[in-house]
Order: sequence, then structure tokens, then C-alpha cells
Amino acid sequence: MSLIGQPRDRIEISEEAKDLIRNGDLIERYTEFATKQVPGMREFHEALAILAVGHAVRNMKPLRTASPRLFVLCITREPRVGKTLSFKLARDSILSCFPVEEVALATPEGFADLLNSYQRPPVIAIDEFGASLAAGYTRMDHFLLRAYDGTAWTMVFRKDGIKTVPKEKMRISVVAMTTTESLSKATRVLEYALSGLFARFLIVRGDRGRIPDRIEPNPTFGQAVRWIEQNADGLHEFEFENSDARNEVVNAIDYILHGLPEELQMVYRGIDEQTAKVAMAHAATRLDNTITVEDADYAVSFVEQTVKRSGELMADVVETEYSYESKIARLADRIYNYVLSQGGRVNRSQVLRNLHLKAALADKAEKLLIEEERLAVIKAARPAFYCIPSSDKCEKCEYRKACPLFIVHL
Repeated sequence: MSLIGQPRDRIEISEEAKDLIRNGDLIERYTEFATKQVPGMREFHEALAILAVGHAVRNMKPLRTASPRLFVLCITREPRVGKTLSFKLARDSILSCFPVEEVALATPEGFADLLNSYQRPPVIAIDEFGASLAAGYTRMDHFLLRAYDGTAWTMVFRKDGIKTVPKEKMRISVVAMTTTESLSKATRVLEYALSGLFARFLIVRGDRGRIPDRIEPNPTFGQAVRWIEQNADGLHEFEFENSDARNEVVNAIDYILHGLPEELQMVYRGIDEQTAKVAMAHAATRLDNTITVEDADYAVSFVEQTVKRSGELMADVVETEYSYESKIARLADRIYNYVLSQGGRVNRSQVLRNLHLKAALADKAEKLLIEEERLAVIKAARPAFYCIPSSDKCEKCEYRKACPLFIVHL
């Protein structure tokens, strides 16, 4: 059901803002607008636009198990590349219609007092998410899991006693920002993956780009979002247009996660819900509660892109490999560095034993090292050995006729 043509206006908004609703391209228009100002953060801009629309329709019934509200985690390899600037642009543009709370280090007891003071659930921005999780005593994971589910939260504090936040005030949306280094310092990082905390976030990657001297917000986007919020109660709940749209969203997780290491699959195992949230927001931009195939296509494409790009950084955080190829490449580096540290020539069995390598993986790494001409593997010798080639040594080596690198260069 679409409410286009029958909006129940309660606020005055500009014609430009109304056009964003009529055209159904609010998310795309904001993404282009923000990317021109902070180019390296395109996915983050898009995710913030999706979050804004989802927060506007936060009271609609969940689709399957997914509510429209979104948690976004922006991760970068380096600090000071535009994360905070991108959020400030969104805060004063597409999020300008909501109460917004920005915190550096977050604690649940602080959030309890904060949320109880608001009439409308705010958007929470945590600028140092990695540092907040690193302070494990704060039990941020417990609070965020409850907020994600929209259930009441109660905790007993030694100094402050019992603190409770009712469920209607827990319907927050969260923007978290961090770097790989900061997040890696969280002492229970793998536990967070296992508990499902990371899986609650749509994880996007930010890259270094041109940082502007100043940003130029446009509150027109916020007016459009406010209009959606004011009229969304006429939509009640989301539904799929047909089985094709439903199947595309429901089955996305199977092929998006296919081939990822087990540790990363734990990090991203909530992407079925993230995909549904994105699809709901895309439909809501045109004041419609029907998720079409086009909405599903958009959602699956965006989520798949975020997993591919952020997966490499999250692999560093949980200390695993993003792909089989990167695993072999890193293994090859370990072998080469070990041989180099031993003077450039060492028995193969010693390397496998000291680096705790399986022979099958070592074979793959050896092949890569030979192709890159970084290392020779002399299997004709007993025992077989690794050797880093050099012109002076190779000419005099008694195994040069059995060396694959020497033969290639004859």
C-alpha cells in the first residue's frame, strides 16, 4: 500500500523535500549529495540515509524478525579519514529531524539516564566504538543487544542501584565508528562475534579521500525524512509484493556468505536481517509498505557490496583471512620471512614444524613463492630445503640443475 497522493501533512515542508518522496530517490539523492563533499565515505553516506528512513518508520511492525531500525558500524583502517565529518553532515542534513546524541566513550548507565530523558528515541552516535567495547566492564554488548531487539533493559549497578529503560524508549538507531586497530583492542573481540553483537550491525568500510575544509549541510533531506515519520503510521506493517521479492531477501545470506571463513561468517551472520531492513527503508522512501523486487534487488546489491569491502578489515580484527587466496598469500609471506631470518637457506621440514604449517597449505604457498621468484624449493635434496635466490649463490650451488628458478633463467 502506498500513501503517495494521500499524505496527512502535519508539518510544512518544501516542495523540494516533497519531490524526494514523490520520486522515491531520497537515499540515492542524499548519497550523491554527501559523496561530493566527503568522497571516501560513499557506503557510509548511503548507510546513514538508510538508517534515517528506518528510524522514521521504527514503530512499524517487524518484517519477519527484522524491525526497520538499523545499527551501522563504519570501520576504517586509518583514523581521521572522514568518519566523524560524514556523520556531522548527516546529523545536520538527513538526520536533522531527530534528536541525536553523540558520545565518545559509551557506558550503559549513561545511556539509561539519557534515553529516559527523551520523549522520542534518539539516534545514538558512538565515535569511539572500539574503545567503548575495550572497556569490557561497561557491558555495552548487553545493552546494544537489548536495544537492537527493542526490549526493556534493566541492570543493577553497584553505586546507582537498579536502572531500567522501558521498551518504547529502547527503539534507538545506532551509528558506531572505529578503526581496525581500536576494535582489535577489545579484549573479547571473538566473543562479540560469537554473541552476535557484530551481526547486529550493517558494517561498512570507509576509505581515505579528499577531506573538505568545511561541509555544507542541506536540511531538505531531513524535512523529507520527517514527512515520512509523520505519515508512516498509515502503513502499519511491511509486506513482500510477491514470492520473488521475498525469496531474494531471504536467500541472500546463502550466497553472500559463501566462501567466507567461519570467523567472518559469525561476524556477518545477521545480514539476512540487514538486507530486510535496507529493503524496508527503500520502500518507505516512497511512503510504501510493499517491498518490490526492485527494493529487494537494491538491498541485496548494497549489502553484498558492504560485506565484500568491509570483510577485509573485519578479517584483520578477528585475526582470520578474508579469502583463501589471501590466506595463501599471507602464508607465503610467513615462509619467506622465516627463511630470510635463517640466512636464506633452511630445511623445509624445519619451516613446516616451526611455523606449524600443514603440508597441503605449504605446497600452495610454495607455488606462489616460486611464481613470484622469491623462493626456490629444492626437493631433489635430502632433506628438501628452501632457498632465497641470489645471483652469486645460484651460480655456485650444487643443486642449480634441480632448482626451478635457476632452470627458468638458463
